[in-house]
Amino acid sequence: SSGCVFTRLCTMNVVVVIRALSLPVLSCLFLAGQTSGAKTRSLEESSVEVASWAVFRKWQYVSKSSMPSNVNASFIKGTKRDGLLYLTTTGGPSIWKALRAQETWMHAIPVPDRAVHICDSTCEHEKRLQSVVVMPDDLFANCTTCNGYKKAQLKFYFGLVYMYRKLAKEGGANMPKWWIIKDDDTYIDQLNLKLELEKHDPSKPVLLAALSGVCPGICGGGGAALSWKLAEKLGQEGDGLLKSMLYYIEKESPYYDEHMPNLVRKYAPGASIEDSAPFHPYSPIGGMCENTEKNHCRMFGPVGGRKLMKTEQCKCARSSRPATFHLGDANFDKGLDFLYGFAKKGPMGGDAKK
Repeated sequence: SSGCVFTRLCTMNVVVVIRALSLPVLSCLFLAGQTSGAKTRSLEESSVEVASWAVFRKWQYVSKSSMPSNVNASFIKGTKRDGLLYLTTTGGPSIWKALRAQETWMHAIPVPDRAVHICDSTCEHEKRLQSVVVMPDDLFANCTTCNGYKKAQLKFYFGLVYMYRKLAKEGGANMPKWWIIKDDDTYIDQLNLKLELEKHDPSKPVLLAALSGVCPGICGGGGAALSWKLAEKLGQEGDGLLKSMLYYIEKESPYYDEHMPNLVRKYAPGASIEDSAPFHPYSPIGGMCENTEKNHCRMFGPVGGRKLMKTEQCKCARSSRPATFHLGDANFDKGLDFLYGFAKKGPMGGDAKK
């Protein structure tokens, strides 16, 4: 019931007591390197710290909960939004990719930007993964055909709705300016991403992603950016949004990215859905970026007549300033090391040839 208190023995022998906000929550918070004398904290007391990336490196936040109740939008009216919030989905056999990203490019995420991993029950005991929200399996109680892969497609929307409601319940003081939705194998060049986002007004409902004729919705491997105006509208319509996606998962195709444009149009009418050239739904290793097959370079080309170009990272780049790449499974480590090597020298770009 509301207000239930749970205790859990966490890593490093720190016991943390959590009081649920509105529905039972099981959470675990620990301070890295601290073995005793931890102050007992409620979720309310820790919420601001958990949401800060500066503290993200020290605290682990694991929440297994039913979806928090909806929040009146007036709670956050007039709130100043700041920074980016990365929502990274992971779980099962792909957690290792999230851990590799966490120790490389994600380690350099600056304040006020933040990051959360949206996972399933496989993450509950993965103590190395930081800032985790566990999607409850009871969301699929009425889905008779939902296997693990299909369930994973709901994480993108669950994470958005969950974090919107969580931050809104805190009064909206930590609401981000942009929401970035991505897989654990999507690499981000943070400076190039911000350069792209600066071209758009986040106070208007905008969805940025790679669009292509080969993708029935957006090309989700490259990730997507949602302005706060769009993300908060979808968060406010969270119950309907999740219900609609669950319908698609069970009755039609389960892919989250295929249905994103339709869901945005349904729950945020008038939103702008734009092809963003810096979003790359493919890897710098193999395929398009090596361009070994005739016409392969055109496969995920930008729409609107823009041309692909040759850069140091890719022979078929959509932009001279790539913001994202989808590393995939086969060459994940090779692709990550390749891109992270460039990142150590500075942001990618400036060397493009048409």
